[in-house]
Amino acid sequence: MISSNALHPLENELVLKATELLKSQRFPVDRINIDFEFKESMTKPYSHVVKIDMKQRRLHGLCTIRISPLSIMQDPGAMANSLLCHEVAHILAVTEARNSDIDIKQHGHEWSRWYASLLNETVYDYSHDTQIMDFRAAIIFGGGQFCICGCDPGETGKAISLRSKGKLVELKNNGILCEICGMSYTPVPDSKIPESVADDIEFLKKISLKRVSNNG
Repeated sequence: MISSNALHPLENELVLKATELLKSQRFPVDRINIDFEFKESMTKPYSHVVKIDMKQRRLHGLCTIRISPLSIMQDPGAMANSLLCHEVAHILAVTEARNSDIDIKQHGHEWSRWYASLLNETVYDYSHDTQIMDFRAAIIFGGGQFCICGCDPGETGKAISLRSKGKLVELKNNGILCEICGMSYTPVPDSKIPESVADDIEFLKKISLKRVSNNG
């Protein structure tokens, strides 16, 4: 069974393409459920969780693919092609390994073989994963703080995750240092956040409210 919390048309397109990729490889969707979860606070394009058991000599379980809505907006082409294949290849490699009762590395040759197959290539090329995405808005949306240091305060800045009270105290006491320039990070008020980051934050707020309303 396939399930998802997709709302945006691009999200629905990703779910459809991922489902087609899995079915093209004869993935047992009748026994292993696939749940697509679009999560606004994610700070990477995709992640996955696989829970599979062997019952009556057949695999059963649940595979969860978490997807960043921000990544879809920033680079829909990369998300719908190489990055989606990357994550689906993980699901295929893990289920194949469970079926054969073997242990595999996260990006070992089993995953590489599946990834190349999904991309219709004979050899996996790491250049497919070189897309650079900006997750500062997702960090701020998740409770983080936009800050500047001494690198280039006019153009750049970093979003600091503040998921622990200790991190917030450390930031207020100028205790978080930039690894490049060595200067402490200084919080920036919302009105001074770069326009591109502010636009991304607004996008995440809107789609999050819509998702909550839809679930309600």
